[in-house]
Amino acid sequence: MADAASRPRMQTALREVDLIMLPTAEPAKTLQAVPPETLFTRTNLTTAFNVSGNPALALCMGFGADGMPLSLQIVGGLFDEATVLRAGDAYERATPWRERRPALPEAA
Repeated sequence: MADAASRPRMQTALREVDLIMLPTAEPAKTLQAVPPETLFTRTNLTTAFNVSGNPALALCMGFGADGMPLSLQIVGGLFDEATVLRAGDAYERATPWRERRPALPEAA
């Protein structure tokens, strides 16, 4: 969990590397109503960067066995949005995921 004490450590780490790449959360599920309190209890790896202010980009990194998309986030140093966007663009150009769409069930 990110807090005020962990922000300086994150900035120190991001001075030593250009980018951090990690998943955003658990694999996608079909669209359904979600109780608001689950925003605080579900696995979510984006919160640390929301709190720290670091630029982060989420994009598709493939599909799970159930055909639902998996999401990758690319995180950069403070005010280095350009590097994050260049890395995301390079990743999308090098992988086929942006061409594929999940199979969705027909509406009932």
